[in-house]
Amino acid sequence: MNDRYAVALSGGVDSSTTAAMLLNEGHEVFGVTMLLQSTGCQMVIDKASKVAQQLGIKHYVFDAINEFKKEVIDYFINSYMTGTTPNPCAICNKKIKLNKLLSFAQEKGADYLATGHYANIECINNDVFLKESKNSLKDQSYFLSLTSREHLKYIKTPLCNITHKQETRNLAKSFGLNNFHEKDSQDICFIRNGDYISFIRDNIEDKKLLNKCGNIILQSNGNCIAQHKGLVNYTIGQRRGLGIPNNEPLYVTNINYSNNTLTVGIKRDLLVKTFQVNQFNWLLDINDNKFECHVRIRAGHSKYKSLVEIISNDVVNVHLLENNTVAVCPGQVCALYNKDNVVIGAGIITLQECNNSYTTT
Repeated sequence: MNDRYAVALSGGVDSSTTAAMLLNEGHEVFGVTMLLQSTGCQMVIDKASKVAQQLGIKHYVFDAINEFKKEVIDYFINSYMTGTTPNPCAICNKKIKLNKLLSFAQEKGADYLATGHYANIECINNDVFLKESKNSLKDQSYFLSLTSREHLKYIKTPLCNITHKQETRNLAKSFGLNNFHEKDSQDICFIRNGDYISFIRDNIEDKKLLNKCGNIILQSNGNCIAQHKGLVNYTIGQRRGLGIPNNEPLYVTNINYSNNTLTVGIKRDLLVKTFQVNQFNWLLDINDNKFECHVRIRAGHSKYKSLVEIISNDVVNVHLLENNTVAVCPGQVCALYNKDNVVIGAGIITLQECNNSYTTT
């Protein structure tokens, strides 16, 4: 007996190929497109609608404007306003796409929600496992790692065994899809041209914070060496645009909104060996309070062998092994992987407990 699938249809080549693959396997398929903002989304809906027409499937639009603003856009702005660097795509998957959209799809009679993510989700004996896809360059298990086990049970990712994006394009072409040649989308969907500072400046409620100058502190000695132009214009790890002469390049190492100070230091001041991860989402059961694994702290970055200590059900400490040190951004996702590339779990990076010089407020 074939299943009924809702496909999260954006009109792009990945989601379109996903729908075509499921149809080719004999499943019943319909498309669902999320309406995320009151302006600027019509092109996406029109593209998805054309794909649905070409495939001969029903197409629904799910109005998620209010939820998206509250859970993703407000979260994005508030994170920057507290000196952290958010990952809105992972939060959107957790709270909107693989949660609210899944519920909408089930209300329409879907057994599963299929997406164009490059990740492997397997259900074995009523348990679910999130694993890296075979396409290492495009793997998106990191972006799904905050999603709960219960929701992952109803998510399917047909592209998981594809090893290269060109293979997806070739499949799309073989299915007769007109969008097989389209370029990948790289930016955050609600920010034009990756200009997040302009987005925050346009959407922040307290406009006084935009140009509220304050002290720039040198981390090595605590001295004030310059004035910043408003903390909203900076992010941890930033090097360009500081305009401070120094023998070595300076980087932003801390943003403190409570006293309106920006701390800068040289590159080694950004590097840490131990950090904390909060709001942890467990995807595998772990019996030991301390265990070794590999961690990924940014999308597309290498994984690092680490020793992880469980502090509580939703807090872990990560200690990098093999003499590794990394530049860590509070607010980003840290995903843990076992030796089989299965995601153990993930959470949000904080440096509060493990390195006081990096404390964010």
